[in-house]
Amino acid sequence: MITLMMMTENSRETQILKMAFEQSHIKPLLTKPTYSNYIKALQYAPDVILMEMPKINSEQLHFARLIKQHRKTKHIPVIAYGDQTDPALKRGMHRSGVENFLERPLKFSQLIKVISMRLKQQNKSIELSAGKCRVEEKEQDIALILDPDTLATKKIELIVKHICGLMAFPFTVAKVLQITGSSKGGAADLAKEIEADPVIATNILKVSNSVFFASANRRINSIRDAIVRIGFRETKRIVMGMAVMELFDDESNSAGYDRIDYWYHSLATGLFAERIARRLGRVNAEEAFLGGLLHDFGLLLFDEFFPTVFEKILALTTDRGTSFNDAAINLLGISHTDIVAELFEIWKIPSSLSEAITSQYSICDERKSLDTPGKRMALCIALGNLMAKSYRFGALCDQYVIALDAWVYREAKMSGGPGKALVDGVRQEIQMYR
Repeated sequence: MITLMMMTENSRETQILKMAFEQSHIKPLLTKPTYSNYIKALQYAPDVILMEMPKINSEQLHFARLIKQHRKTKHIPVIAYGDQTDPALKRGMHRSGVENFLERPLKFSQLIKVISMRLKQQNKSIELSAGKCRVEEKEQDIALILDPDTLATKKIELIVKHICGLMAFPFTVAKVLQITGSSKGGAADLAKEIEADPVIATNILKVSNSVFFASANRRINSIRDAIVRIGFRETKRIVMGMAVMELFDDESNSAGYDRIDYWYHSLATGLFAERIARRLGRVNAEEAFLGGLLHDFGLLLFDEFFPTVFEKILALTTDRGTSFNDAAINLLGISHTDIVAELFEIWKIPSSLSEAITSQYSICDERKSLDTPGKRMALCIALGNLMAKSYRFGALCDQYVIALDAWVYREAKMSGGPGKALVDGVRQEIQMYR
């Protein structure tokens, strides 16, 4: 197993990275840049050293120099990350022994690529077992996934195994959902969670001082003041959106699919779903937003982890003029929502969200009793998805739009249609995420 000596300042970031490394079968050793831990490095001889680089970084740079000066440890790759910084400071880090510096927002997939590259130079590789298979093993799994004789449950198991080995759901989203579901959760709790995530905290301050909220007389410098200016509800939504959108790079792995268009569409679906939930009633509006944002999360997972399978589904979608969901079921016998449902259970996402996402494509097929929060949320998501597609907010993997029966609009208290004000409101609000 690869061992990694990790020196981080932020407790939330430490928790997230530790769990992600463990899922990737990398053993993290949590330390600080002190002389005693330099002695520990001599004893443990870690394969990689990862350090967060704060603004005042003399201790970190001194530690890196010590590592590079000792014959036993000088070969160990030293990788650092931190806020965007001046090129001259980066050169100073390099002279001290830092091989790579990654700027926030830190993406785990990018970090793993850099670690793998440095290890490869020393004829080492990340231990690939359980959650992360070797290339040959993954190819065998893909063949099983595409084999019509493989049971649907086995296909889901194989796909989830690969995904769980390489990613974890953002803690920030889970915490915001806890605050949303608690009668005691308030602005102080939300501020605490935001402050624990430097990237999101920076973005929230940026939004609070943007043209949407800025006051000519006062610039916001604290998270609590930002929440007051933006609004408690709106801040929760922005935090969840940003946390989810930071999971992956913007660059797509598959032809015919654009991740920026995907996020634009998903954000619009979430914003529509939230507004519909408030009209419909008896639905958690914040969860409806997150459900809309993640309604086609499985597409992104296919593109990130199984691009060859994804492209086959895309080809079937365009060749037959059918929806991506139907094409996936025809090819694999499972849909992307089946995968998301399994992952949500592992990640302990509320069951109502899982029910909503798996039911979104069938909830409007015929008049149904909306007798659970998940079913009511599914209706909000289905209608939000239709509106986002119809009004051309971004794009997904198909050009397929299903007309919904009149009862759906009546349930959503939209018998006369969505109305210009609703659509314009979504169009304006989505600009905050740019």
